[in-house]
Amino acid sequence: MSKFSRFMKGNKKKKENGFYAPTESLCDEATGKPLEWEFRHLTSKENDELRDSCTIEVQVTGKPNLFRPRLNSSRYINKMICAATVSPDLQDADLQNSYGVMTPEDLLYAMVDDSGEYAELGTWMQKFQGFTRTLDDKVEEAKKELKKLISKYHVDLISVGNGTASRESEQVIVELIKELDTPVQYVIVSEAGASVYSASKLATEEFPNFDVGQRSAASIARRLQDPLAELVKIDPKSIGVGQYQHDMNQKKLSEALNGVVEDSVNKVGVDLNTASASLLEYISGINKTTAKNIVDYRETNGRFTNRKQLLKVAKLGPKAFEQCAGFMRIYNGDNPLDETSVHPESYDAAMKLLEKLNISTEALKEIQKKAASEKPGKPAKTENKKNNKKQNIVIKNTNTAMGKALAAAMSGTPVDVPQQKNAQNDVAAGGLEKRVKDKKK
Repeated sequence: MSKFSRFMKGNKKKKENGFYAPTESLCDEATGKPLEWEFRHLTSKENDELRDSCTIEVQVTGKPNLFRPRLNSSRYINKMICAATVSPDLQDADLQNSYGVMTPEDLLYAMVDDSGEYAELGTWMQKFQGFTRTLDDKVEEAKKELKKLISKYHVDLISVGNGTASRESEQVIVELIKELDTPVQYVIVSEAGASVYSASKLATEEFPNFDVGQRSAASIARRLQDPLAELVKIDPKSIGVGQYQHDMNQKKLSEALNGVVEDSVNKVGVDLNTASASLLEYISGINKTTAKNIVDYRETNGRFTNRKQLLKVAKLGPKAFEQCAGFMRIYNGDNPLDETSVHPESYDAAMKLLEKLNISTEALKEIQKKAASEKPGKPAKTENKKNNKKQNIVIKNTNTAMGKALAAAMSGTPVDVPQQKNAQNDVAAGGLEKRVKDKKK
């Protein structure tokens, strides 16, 4: 006897059919009560086939080669009710002819023609088939799972995509944050191109065990951590650069967009110890093969500690090093200049300049740490705003009596008015000086 005999088909209990009166328009002549219909439970295979038959591919706006599946929920519920109905037989030709229809779906609409009754029938059918969880139940279940993940991985920042149901998701996250004991923040991030990346070969290589949705979620999260490193993995045309992009010469458009990406990457620079191969290949002098070799070298030998180690990478010669070295950053390495855009060829000149400024290598490292810890964009504090405003007022023309008097009034300096040949001018100058000083008092 098999040890799995308890799981044999003969031991499986059969689910009983259900009865429900979907409309008050059809009543029993004897009792006057609405007629009850008989329904059966659908198998999971039948349900999946129904969902597939009601799912269509919808083109993504602005992306002619990208499609997403969309379930026609009203059609699905109609087909589910028809498939589960035992009595009356919706396939009966006489019954269909009496209502002037030719399909079970149209017959159902004709027999239960009241919109409110039809909606109640759909709700009852979903519960009868085992779809008992409401949206609130699913939200609470999602919150519970998120709390576990936040506690396990010490999450302090959540990335929320700005796509479909973004605001609803945001509301759930806000409610979740209020229930947490630890401080957690959230940021809404653009999903542009995430679906393209999730279906790409690169995404499959990076996340072989993830499905398309999980890859998209990982991409949206990593955009918040390092936007440049993540966005370079996507064809710039897929981000949506304009409504007329498909009318342009695609080759010229690709060249222009790739040029912008390359300029951006080289302007910012990359962290040599964390950059992916897809990011490194945009650096001047680096191609796809060399970028992959850099990542392989890093995984084999550990992190880079100085830029000269790049010369040990396969297929990266002196000329390529000369082109790329200035754009590679090594943080907390042997030489603090490796964190800057200063090229190794200029290290000697840079060190001589630091010597003249009496700044040692260790002092430079401390300056870099301090600069990294300070918040960017914070304005410098002013000690005395009154004095600053006062110093901004400059009297340029002090050759005249008027100019000297104003300068004296503004700065408090004594006025030295030269003797004028005209006595009337002397009286006028003295009188003006006196009036200005009196007003100041």
